[in-house]
Amino acid sequence: MLVASIAIFLAVIFGQLEAALAQAYPTAQAVLDYHTINGWTISVILVMITAWRSVLRLQNPLKLPVTYLGATTFLLILVCLQMYLGDLVYWVYGIHTAPVVEAIKKGLLR
Repeated sequence: MLVASIAIFLAVIFGQLEAALAQAYPTAQAVLDYHTINGWTISVILVMITAWRSVLRLQNPLKLPVTYLGATTFLLILVCLQMYLGDLVYWVYGIHTAPVVEAIKKGLLR
C-alpha cells in the first residue's frame, strides 16, 4: 500500500505533465478534466486508506472492519473509472496521437 501511495502520486504528476503538453480540443477537454480530478481523488483516498490500514494493523493484524473493505471497494471502482476515462482520452478522443495533433494544427478540430 505504501508503494502504491507513492506510485499514484508519480503517475498523477506525470499525467499532469502529459496533459499540459497535449492540445486538447473542447470536446475532449471535459473528459480530460474529469480524468485529472479522478486521478487526484484516487491518490488522496489511497493515502488515507494506507494510513488507516497501518493503524488497523497495529490494533489487530488479523481483523479488518467491513467499513475498510467498503472503502477499498470504492477505491477499486474509482480505479476502474479512471481506466475507462483514460481509454476515452486516448482511443476515442485521440489526445496526443499523431492524426489528432495534425488535425488540430490544420484547424480541423475545435
